[in-house]
Amino acid sequence: MVHAVHDAQHGHHKIQIRTVDSNVVVLAVMVAHTMPDEDELWIAFGTGKAFRYLPAHEISASLGPEKARALPIFYVLTGCGAVSAFVGHGKKSAWATCMGCLSRANTCSSQAC
Repeated sequence: MVHAVHDAQHGHHKIQIRTVDSNVVVLAVMVAHTMPDEDELWIAFGTGKAFRYLPAHEISASLGPEKARALPIFYVLTGCGAVSAFVGHGKKSAWATCMGCLSRANTCSSQAC
């Protein structure tokens, strides 16, 4: 990720990272929101029939900066790619809870609670 940010800062506007690790995808989405809007960060992800190009810059933009920054923490807390869920709770309900906490934290900090 350091190289991708460095390249973006030095005039490269389309960057591609090749990986088979979902951790790299999550970090790329987080990093993409720190890059200028005209820059593109693509992830060449997977192998064989599961190979695809993921637009980390578009995913990051659709999440927004706060959710993009929170994504790695959520990913770690929910067990990364190896564990499917908290005991008795799926990732969708965990994501909804995380976003609710993030929203309350932002409201609280803007009102100086």
